[in-house]
Amino acid sequence: YSNATVTTYPEFDSECYIATAGSLQKGRGGTYSHVHASEIAFWKDAQKLGGFHHTIESDVSGSIFHIDNKTIAKIARIAGSPRDRGAGILLHKVRGDRVEKGDKLFTVFAESETKLDFALRALERLEPIEMRKILLGTMR
Repeated sequence: YSNATVTTYPEFDSECYIATAGSLQKGRGGTYSHVHASEIAFWKDAQKLGGFHHTIESDVSGSIFHIDNKTIAKIARIAGSPRDRGAGILLHKVRGDRVEKGDKLFTVFAESETKLDFALRALERLEPIEMRKILLGTMR
């Protein structure tokens, strides 16, 4: 079923909740494994994000073809989430977005420099965002 704030996907045993940054009830009483949090400028407690962070930028131009939620969640856990409340991932782009080389893709937050370093080392082996190059034209 679907409504303005909840969409369910029974075939995947999943639900998608949509709420604004000011909503005090969304997220309460549940355990969430994959969260896309935007509108960070409007978060009441945004300053409580981990004091250590690193932003990953695109090394190519193209469009975002796929974001692997399991890999994003793995990186967030290595950074300390959910135990460390200030740890996690902030996605700057979503699937289908056009990206130029150097654009911000996501930021990893951690409450300690050690956990941030572990997450960044894990990123050397993992590819959470798959890019697709854009064809600008064809030669005939």
